[in-house]
Amino acid sequence: MKTNTTSLRRAIVLCSLYSIAALLLPASMQADTMVLQNNNAGYNASVGGIGGTTGTTANWNGTATSFRLGDSTASGYNVTDLFRFADDADVSLGVGYISSSSIVSSATLTLTLAQASSTTGTLYVAPITEEWTSAATTGTFTALPAINTGVATSTSWSSTIAQSATISFDVTGIVQSWVNGSSTSYGFAVYADSGSNSFISAVHNPLRTNLQTPKLTIDYVASIPEPSTYAFFLGAFSVGLAAVLRRRRSA
Repeated sequence: MKTNTTSLRRAIVLCSLYSIAALLLPASMQADTMVLQNNNAGYNASVGGIGGTTGTTANWNGTATSFRLGDSTASGYNVTDLFRFADDADVSLGVGYISSSSIVSSATLTLTLAQASSTTGTLYVAPITEEWTSAATTGTFTALPAINTGVATSTSWSSTIAQSATISFDVTGIVQSWVNGSSTSYGFAVYADSGSNSFISAVHNPLRTNLQTPKLTIDYVASIPEPSTYAFFLGAFSVGLAAVLRRRRSA
């Protein structure tokens, strides 16, 4: 009996040490890439080129195959476009499918031009911070939802961007905040400063039937599994052994 009791004690000590070690060890990491794009697994077509205008109503809903973007002094419009990508863990798409402990190494929003741009310009992208819907009818004014311009990123150009070329925005910080839950994924707002004359005559929206639709590419590293998972099971095993030892003593 003494020998069995000693063996059990040793097992309990070993399991306790394994539990502590599991907590100290880093989780195994796995790199992955998620691409969200209409006709390419996962674009949510809630899109609107809705926003303030100067002189004309140039607001576009999500039913056109392309819409204006930015500020045009000559044409008299200043349009903010809104983009929302799939975010549904239940169907394995979007930010909601990425583990909250994951690290987003890069995230890029890419837009394809349906018509050329201004000769120079700067556009900004910022996260939308409340629920929204597209304008019901093209040309009908719809108020913009709240936008966090404090974390906006930008892209600039110094010569005309040709039709079918692309522009890209680094949205790594925005997507990371969606992944870790510090903010909610309501989509992106792309806009230009008023009076900047930074515009794109038209960009493709998700109703295009080709892969010129807006695209969100997310490169991330997931930790699988967490060390605490190992620690939990080892710790539980230690408790079980301790219970067996107590029963043997009382027998």
